[in-house]
Amino acid sequence: MVGSFLLIPPSSVNRLYLVLLFAAILAIVPLHHVDATQSIRGSNKEKSRKLALSGEWMDMNDTGSYTARHECSFVQAGKKFFLFGGRESPKKLDVYDIESKKWNQDGVTYPDAPAEWHHFQATLYNGLIFVVGAFRKNSPELNAEQVGVYDPANNVWMLGPMIPASRQRGGGGLVLHNDRFYMVAGNNNGHSGGY
Repeated sequence: MVGSFLLIPPSSVNRLYLVLLFAAILAIVPLHHVDATQSIRGSNKEKSRKLALSGEWMDMNDTGSYTARHECSFVQAGKKFFLFGGRESPKKLDVYDIESKKWNQDGVTYPDAPAEWHHFQATLYNGLIFVVGAFRKNSPELNAEQVGVYDPANNVWMLGPMIPASRQRGGGGLVLHNDRFYMVAGNNNGHSGGY
């Protein structure tokens, strides 16, 4: 453990060669022109840079249906996006095929997740989708005690290592850096708070 971060070195996967990008949502919400200015405060001066994204908002002409949900996660693996977790049907896995632009129409029967996860961010690492830190169950929200792993290539869910009791929480951020997962913030008592 480093500061308020949880470091979980994956034990069964090779070294990471991909850069984690936050682009999964673009399948549903394509880029729109945005000019953003980031201020970087130094000792005596402020620097800024502009980030220009271009494109148009548009409705996707997709077919099929998916489970309406919130407090879920949406992750790209290969040419598919995986939507799971949330308050509504949290164990159900909905799959969007990027090439066919279809939801749940690839002829594959996807297994239910092993837990009712919500309030989490899943991350892709070496072809596996990891859930590190989440709530499980609804009312009361309970902390997930184990890491969850989905293998899209083999269409199977697995439960990974236990999360230390002091770091079990949902609603936090998750990022991968140098083969380690970093979980930051979140709370450990559902909508009642607790940090």
